[in-house]
Amino acid sequence: MHTGDGYELPAGEIAQQLGLARSTTSEHLHHLLNLHLVSARKEGTVIYYRLRNHHLVQAFHELLRALETHYHTLGSPSEPSGAREG
Repeated sequence: MHTGDGYELPAGEIAQQLGLARSTTSEHLHHLLNLHLVSARKEGTVIYYRLRNHHLVQAFHELLRALETHYHTLGSPSEPSGAREG
């Protein structure tokens, strides 16, 4: 569901898009709600969630891009730094 300043989705749809169990997703959403990272509104029996701070989302995406560039340049993160020496 699209709203004026962003998107909101019910927990079940979020779970489906992420490929997670509804119970797992609901538990995580509850934690995010307690941390004030998402907001929620109830419509009948359905609870819709939305991100509260889109700047954090942008920062997270920038971090992922930076990590991807970093590891692409250096190689696999699971490879010990001295593995090539020897």
